[in-house]
Amino acid sequence: MKKQQLAEIRSKSSSELAQMTADLAAKLTTAYLTKSARKLQNTSMIKNFRRDLAQIKTVMAEKNQESKS
Repeated sequence: MKKQQLAEIRSKSSSELAQMTADLAAKLTTAYLTKSARKLQNTSMIKNFRRDLAQIKTVMAEKNQESKS
């Protein structure tokens, strides 16, 4: 994810971030299943999905931490 996209993610609400997390998790699952069937052409997609998911979860944790303070 580029810095511009990360800035956009930080500006989203918690419910939007939760929806993005669910969507990425579904895409990641689909990519894993496609890979196991040996039909995935671009295997680096899995790495990108995992990284994006981790970044979104990090932003969610930061927002959660700020709200508790």
